[in-house]
Amino acid sequence: MLAGDHVGMDCTSYRELISARLDDEITVLEADALDAHLHHCADCAQFAARAAALLPIVRVRVAEEIPDLVAPILASARAPGRDPLRHAARLMLAWVAIVELAFALPALILGDSTGATAHVARHLGSFDVAIAAGLLYAAWRPQRALALIPVALVLTSCVVVTAALDLTDGSTSSGLEAHHVVDLVGFALLWVVAGRPLPGRRAAQPVMVS
Repeated sequence: MLAGDHVGMDCTSYRELISARLDDEITVLEADALDAHLHHCADCAQFAARAAALLPIVRVRVAEEIPDLVAPILASARAPGRDPLRHAARLMLAWVAIVELAFALPALILGDSTGATAHVARHLGSFDVAIAAGLLYAAWRPQRALALIPVALVLTSCVVVTAALDLTDGSTSSGLEAHHVVDLVGFALLWVVAGRPLPGRRAAQPVMVS
């Protein structure tokens, strides 16, 4: 330790101060002590010179070239992929909804439904019109189709079970129950439009294609 050095400080400590000065993390008192030490310590002075020379090389370097991804991202957003099966199911679902609506209007407007009073017929017609509207909306906005699956499943199941019971006890005929095939087809198409969800499996997200 040379005279003039701070008590307890050796060259290692001063070289830490050299690094701190390069990072602008040194106090005025520390800077004065460091200058005094460098004045009579050739090794530390040489270390300070080398560190100062390396600083621009370490801190400044040529930036790595980053590929421009804006164009492909925008192109992908403007032209999303289309699932042919789901697109066809949307068109067919809209057609089924229109058929359902055609079956419902006579009961709703005229109160005409086989085996039912006018009052009951209009209630049934209102229900069928609501189902037809839901199917049309799902065909128009496929991202909403999944929310309709529980309602459509319960409706279709009840229709199939009650039709089977009525056919079994002879209270109706297969011809009168044939229009329920449209309900089954509508549910199947809605399931495809919703992304073919299954228990324990996440449904595929519908592609936003108008």
